[in-house]
Amino acid sequence: QYFKDHFIGGTIYQGYLDPWCYHKWRSPVSGVIEKCYKIGNSHYAGIPSYSFHLADSLLNSIPLLTMTSVRQIYIINCDNPNIGRLAVFEIGMAEISGIVNYVKEGDRIEKGALLGMFRFGGSSHALVFSNKAKNLTFNESIYERKLSESTGFFESVLQK
Repeated sequence: QYFKDHFIGGTIYQGYLDPWCYHKWRSPVSGVIEKCYKIGNSHYAGIPSYSFHLADSLLNSIPLLTMTSVRQIYIINCDNPNIGRLAVFEIGMAEISGIVNYVKEGDRIEKGALLGMFRFGGSSHALVFSNKAKNLTFNESIYERKLSESTGFFESVLQK
C-alpha cells in the first residue's frame, strides 16, 4: 500500500533461490530505505495439484507464496533518477521459519550493502520497479543454468 501509485504499471523481476543458494540479501541499488517491514507467516503453503514432484509444485506455487509467505519488504528511494523508487521483496518459501532484517527506515545504503537474510531453505525475491523507471534492461545471463558437480542440480551462472 505504501507508494502504490509509483508501482502500478511498473516492471517486476522475480527470481527463485534454491535451498543451496546464497541466502543473504544485498541491496541492488544505492539510496535511502523509505519503508521497511515484515508481513505474512505461512509455512509449507503450496498448490499440490500442480505436480506430485515437490520441486515442481514449489516452483508453480511461487505466485501464491509471494502473496502468503513471510516477506521482508523494502521501499528504496534510489539515487539513480532513471529508477526512482524500487520495492524489494524477500520471500521466505516452504520451510523458511524466519527472516532477519539488518536495516531500518531512513538508513542510507549503498549498492551491495547487506540488508538481511533468510534463516533456512529455499526462497524467492522480487524487485518491483517504479512505473517511472526508464530504459530497464536485464542481463540475458540471468536465464543461463549449468549443472553443478557439487550439488547435482542446474544452477544460475550468476550466483558464483
